[in-house]
Amino acid sequence: MGRLWALAALLQVLLTHTATISASYACLEEQDTNATNEALHIINELHHHGYKFRLVSVDSRTAQEKADPCEVVLALTLEETKCHIVNPEPFTNCELRSEAETKVIAKCNVTMCGGEHPGIKKYTCDTEPALLHICPDCPILLPLHDPKGLESVKAALEMFNSESNHTSYFKLLEVGRITSQHNMMFGQSYFVQFAIVETECADSVKTEGKNACKPLCDKEADYGFCQATQLGNSVLTVDCDIYDAQNTTHHHHHPFYRRHCGHRRGHHHHKGHHHHHHHHHPPGHGKRPDHAGSGHDKRPAHAGPGHDKHPDHTFPPGHQGSSDPEFPFPECHGFVKIPPSIHPICPFPPTFMRRPQKAHA
Repeated sequence: MGRLWALAALLQVLLTHTATISASYACLEEQDTNATNEALHIINELHHHGYKFRLVSVDSRTAQEKADPCEVVLALTLEETKCHIVNPEPFTNCELRSEAETKVIAKCNVTMCGGEHPGIKKYTCDTEPALLHICPDCPILLPLHDPKGLESVKAALEMFNSESNHTSYFKLLEVGRITSQHNMMFGQSYFVQFAIVETECADSVKTEGKNACKPLCDKEADYGFCQATQLGNSVLTVDCDIYDAQNTTHHHHHPFYRRHCGHRRGHHHHKGHHHHHHHHHPPGHGKRPDHAGSGHDKRPAHAGPGHDKHPDHTFPPGHQGSSDPEFPFPECHGFVKIPPSIHPICPFPPTFMRRPQKAHA
């Protein structure tokens, strides 16, 4: 029943975004800027894992203005920003990653339609980390379920909860990034980024009860984004930004959040101030028009119904979706072939909303 409720909620969210462009949209080239801006807002609003994206370039447009309704396919190049989705900062203000930080690039085909119900008909994106050419010694991007990286995440989360002044226990929402680098002085070091969410439990909850702690719902929960470094000598530091509940709205549709919320705030809670910073230290690209897919997945980025002949859920090798409540992993309804080190932009509409093509005699 809970799964059906979550599916119904997701459908409601998705269907509200199929007709969002001005009623005057008629697939004209002079309207492309507004259409592109609208597409970026929708892509970020429906992107419920990882980081926000910004536009880098509009690579091509293919118009069928005489069709009824008219359609325009825009080939866009986006780049991942440093703002996680829990960050209330508008994506337009978010900083793009440098090459040394391993950029994540999304090649997207967005189909806009005019007519009686103008809006975004569909989009698909190939999301991949960029190859490093100038920085062989830069930190290496690791899979989001890397065992050593997850050990650092768990240790950093425990440090935050034990040393912060919050009276609520925070649990992991998702891992954003894991990178590693070998240093001559400290050995193999790990750098992790992860999002956290406030739970119903007090910060004094015992270890055996932490897994049962449920995130607070709706506009009650504070969210946070943490960055931690664990040097090869085991020295750990963690820095978390905490965002007050009233200043965060986008991520309330996060599937993991919907599956686990439902409990009310207890008397133990004490609110902090907006956008806290917590520092914890232990003692002592070129254009490619009309994107046709990249990397491992060679189907067209704008493939329509009938092209998605893959399971509804595809996860990295050795990891079965969100089966581990401590380390939830992103899900896409439909096939998204990407390295497990990044969070992809999932297709819209999802595969489960598309009608299969009829077989031809």
